[in-house]
Amino acid sequence: MRLNKILLKISFQFVKELPLFCYVTLLFGLDLFRNIHGRMVFYDPRNTYFDLFCRFAGILLLSWLVTAFVSYVNRRWLKVLAYTIVTILFAVTFFLEYVFAMSINPNLLVLLAETTPQESHEFINTFIISGKSIIVYLGTFAIICMATGTEWLYKRPFLHRIKNKMERSRLLACTLCGLCMLGFWQSWKNYKSLITADNTEDISKWDGFGLRSSDPIGRLFYSWRGICIMKEEQRQFEQTMRNFDKSVTTVNTDSINVVLVIGESYIKHHSQLYGYPLQTSPLLIKEKEEGRLFVFQDAVSPFNLTSASIKNMLCTNSIADHEHWSKSVFFPTLFQLAGFDVYMWDNQRDESSNAGFAFALNSFLYNDSLSSMTYARVSNKQFQFDEGIVTSSNSIALPAKKNLIIYHLIGQHVQYNMRYPHTKQFEYFTSDSIKRKESYMDRKKRQEIAHYDNATRYNDYVLSLIIEKFKKSNTIIVYLSDHGEEVYDYRNSMGRVADGMSLNQLRYQFEIPFIIWCSNSYIERHSTIIKQMKKSLKRPFTTDLLPNLMLRLGEINTTYYHPDRDLISPEFIPRRRIVQYTFNYDSIMGGRTIRH
Repeated sequence: MRLNKILLKISFQFVKELPLFCYVTLLFGLDLFRNIHGRMVFYDPRNTYFDLFCRFAGILLLSWLVTAFVSYVNRRWLKVLAYTIVTILFAVTFFLEYVFAMSINPNLLVLLAETTPQESHEFINTFIISGKSIIVYLGTFAIICMATGTEWLYKRPFLHRIKNKMERSRLLACTLCGLCMLGFWQSWKNYKSLITADNTEDISKWDGFGLRSSDPIGRLFYSWRGICIMKEEQRQFEQTMRNFDKSVTTVNTDSINVVLVIGESYIKHHSQLYGYPLQTSPLLIKEKEEGRLFVFQDAVSPFNLTSASIKNMLCTNSIADHEHWSKSVFFPTLFQLAGFDVYMWDNQRDESSNAGFAFALNSFLYNDSLSSMTYARVSNKQFQFDEGIVTSSNSIALPAKKNLIIYHLIGQHVQYNMRYPHTKQFEYFTSDSIKRKESYMDRKKRQEIAHYDNATRYNDYVLSLIIEKFKKSNTIIVYLSDHGEEVYDYRNSMGRVADGMSLNQLRYQFEIPFIIWCSNSYIERHSTIIKQMKKSLKRPFTTDLLPNLMLRLGEINTTYYHPDRDLISPEFIPRRRIVQYTFNYDSIMGGRTIRH
């Protein structure tokens, strides 16, 4: 008798708020269609159709919990609030999926945290007020109308008899209980592995192909957990930097400038240096022809997100060797211990009062303990164009004999038309310059490509300014980008939209330009290094190994230097190139593995 009352209570709560139950299930379950498509297209035995069914049962459990709570409290305002929250979550998910082909994830929250007020304004102009976003608004309005109509219809008298039968149905109650129990089992299994994850690699594996959690609540929990782990990694990094081996020396007694320039969103295949047909790199081409510029052909970034890329680029870890940046040493600090003055000129540093980054790039680069032990000086102003940060740095004297200078440019960050001055000198390409004829191509998209190519040509000019500053001194300059980008290169898409990690996505989002420029004075004094560079131009390389090359160029002796990770060393050993902690770049690209 008691069991019968429990079943009837379950049925009553379910039937009483059936429209809300169906609304939550429908909106939170829509992403399962993408999961089914992912299962069919990107076959993964870890994600069977039974897994998908269990996840759907988990959504049913969530829907029932929402409706049971609303039914129990029995307040109209709570019901309206439930509809509002579910609708907002749906709209955000719909917008991300439709406009960017992405779901809620920790990297999205990192990206939001890294976005400056200027970039937010550009984002609104580019995406919030666009044709695709209007579809999202119309779709959201449609489902609100559907919910309102369903609630009105459900109160009509002709449905009373059906509702009474459903409330007394033991079969309905037993079925619902069974599905909810299955959903609870599936949720417990998944969330237990998420809760016990202790590093970003585990978080990445948990997410897999995006099939672990389909509903926005699950994705938010996953993102929150990811952010907590990122915070813990930052704490570990600060502890590492307090306790590392500080016995560092240098054999170089000459005056020398080692310069690292980090670009932004540079598509390698839009560079004239790599065969792009338009003249996007004329000044660097001239340096190459005169023998001062060395172009490396096979560099890959492990990430297509700025913070993850730069953290691994500036620490002495190796991803292929299962080492994590948070337990590795910040290589500029090693330069400082070797007697170098270290300068950071960052044109992406956000100085606004509301930029409290707890876990993103700025908290990594500029936390107090790291800054005090590393930098001689850092920039404190952001410029609209990269020329500004270079010109500003030129006014700062370099009193030391040995200097490490790091430039972090804004490069070709979206919006591309705002990355170069609109003068006759830099408005070089127009839509007519782009001779693409794909079916999705139109004049507006050709102009967007032209904007990107103009930004790339302007980046060439900015690099020439840096070269000009150091050309009469003993200087070596390393330039690379944090990651690539897409601008309608092979599909109707711009930015960094995921598509299951295809060959083309790797080609445009992860392959990057990597070049080294040497002054005449440096070439004369370092003939051995020049010969080794020339032999290394086709070696496969990932940017997480960069510190070993930089330490070699600074001629620094430290236990953190590994010659088998140094790109130009005769002892260099190519490694597996893992991107996003998960995908083997060379396997996907068809076995292009070892090149000497």
